[in-house]
Amino acid sequence: MLRRGKILLTTLAPGPQSYTLTQEEPWVRDILIASAPAQEIIGLSPEQWADQSKLTLNLEIEKLAGGEDYSLRGSVQADVPTICSHCATVMNVARSGEFQLYLKLLDRSRGNEIEDSGDPDLIFVDHPEVDLCPILAEQVMVLEPFAEIPDMDSHGNPHICSKIPEIDAGQGPSFEAVSPFSKLAALKGNN
Repeated sequence: MLRRGKILLTTLAPGPQSYTLTQEEPWVRDILIASAPAQEIIGLSPEQWADQSKLTLNLEIEKLAGGEDYSLRGSVQADVPTICSHCATVMNVARSGEFQLYLKLLDRSRGNEIEDSGDPDLIFVDHPEVDLCPILAEQVMVLEPFAEIPDMDSHGNPHICSKIPEIDAGQGPSFEAVSPFSKLAALKGNN
C-alpha cells in the first residue's frame, strides 16, 4: 500500500499494483516542491511554483520473479510554470512523459552499504520501505527541457513571443544568412 509516498515492497500483492495520484494529495505536492527550478531562475519560490502547477502521476508497481526486484513504471502529465527562453516571460506549459525504473532490494547482510548501479533506471534500496517522493520528483525534473522549442508557425520565435508585437525577432524562412567568409571574399576581390 502507498502511504504518504512510501511503499513497503515486501507487502506487495502478486501482480501489478496501480495508482493514480494528483497534486491534491499533500505528499504529491511535495514532489512538485522538490522538482521546482531554483527561485533565482524562475522568480517563484518552490511553493509558489507548486501552487501554479498541476500534476497527475499514473504508477504501476510490480514484484518481479526472484523476490528482490521490483518494477516501477508510469506516466507523468504536468502543467508547470516555465520561462520563455526568448522573452523571459513566465508561462505555464504542458509536460508529459513515461518512465520505467527497477528497484533492487539489497540483502540485509550487506549492512548499510549502498552502491550506485551506474544505471539511472536501476535503483538499489537497502530497506523494504521505499520513499517514492525523490524518485518521482526526478521524473518530473527530467521533463523540463533546457529551453522552450519554438512552434513551427511562429517563424523562429517561441509561440508566446509571436503573439507580442513588440518582440519582432527571429528569421523568416526567406532570410539568407550572411556568410562568415564574405569579408575574406571582399578582400580577395580588392587584390
